[in-house]
Amino acid sequence: MAALMTLAYSLLSAGDRVVCSRNIFGSTVKFFNTYTTKFGVEVVYVDATDYVAWEEAINEDTRFCYFETPSNPLYEVVDVARVAELAHAKGALLCVDTVLATPALQNPLTQGADIVMQSATKFIDGQGRCLGGALIANQEIIDIFTAFMRSAGLVYESI
Repeated sequence: MAALMTLAYSLLSAGDRVVCSRNIFGSTVKFFNTYTTKFGVEVVYVDATDYVAWEEAINEDTRFCYFETPSNPLYEVVDVARVAELAHAKGALLCVDTVLATPALQNPLTQGADIVMQSATKFIDGQGRCLGGALIANQEIIDIFTAFMRSAGLVYESI
């Protein structure tokens, strides 16, 4: 969740839009609906594999699109390259949460994702007895994340 907070608070400003798949971790929905919207960010949800809905929801205010693939708990698989193309066509970034497949197995950066998020908490344990998360991106985006994490007091390691 610290990775999600870093993603949102580093990149979003009032008036921005996030287009997100419906089938995501419940705490992620709560975070977007409760904490980002109170700062004037609009969050729009679409069905994960409805690519027409993605295209219609992404507009000039969309800062990033976000989905899990395969999703937890329904195991929906999203075509990363297809959503990346839709997002990039309108100037938005794509963040893929690889909670179940891991970035090493799925490798969304090679499919057009700009940012990859990994919940090590779920992958390693699933019950919250160990905590961890990662954000993977190019150096420019990592520098934005690092500046936020230094200010917010989060623990970070930049590789």
